[in-house]
Amino acid sequence: MTDPRPGTDPPPQALTHDVLQRLFEILTRHPAGLSEYELLRELEGDAQTAFAQAPFRNDLALFQAHFLLFNALYRLRDQLAATGQAWLDIDVLRIVLRFHNEAGSARPGALARPDPLRAYYLDIHQLAQTDAEQLAEWLGDFWMHYFAQEGRTAALAELGLSDPVNAQQIRRRYRELAMQHHPDRGGDIEAFRRLQSARQVLERCGSHKV
Repeated sequence: MTDPRPGTDPPPQALTHDVLQRLFEILTRHPAGLSEYELLRELEGDAQTAFAQAPFRNDLALFQAHFLLFNALYRLRDQLAATGQAWLDIDVLRIVLRFHNEAGSARPGALARPDPLRAYYLDIHQLAQTDAEQLAEWLGDFWMHYFAQEGRTAALAELGLSDPVNAQQIRRRYRELAMQHHPDRGGDIEAFRRLQSARQVLERCGSHKV
């Protein structure tokens, strides 16, 4: 997006090394790994990162967040592999940090093999060249549907539910938990905010018919 239209945000730049360190810290705290959705949600809560401005607000912002995250993950993986400290398994479904003493952590010669995905995400110019029109042409609703489904699963879990479940059951469960955790009733404000976020995600999923 080299010439953004009036009223649109300029494309973000590659994330700083401080954010790479933040990624390392998050993944270290989650040895079983995180999905891309979960990792983006962690970063969205960090005011100092590029994800603080709601990466899920529209298709283009979502793609930009995805690209920036994977650019950072591949850079972090390269750094860790170069020092022999750890290896990073990178996949949208599960991103796992494996230290050198863990089974499956060794990847001898992995960086020497051609990796088209790594090459794509490490080329930051790919981000600047992708605007909303191109994104719609390339991917249609793929990213929004993917993240909506990922978000639905996590949001249902926040409510103590799992599919199959209908909208009426979701609303009933939300009301029960909202009354329980509402700050005016002496509840936990953080738990109440998580419930609100889960409700918003589920409403967004419904609008995309996922």
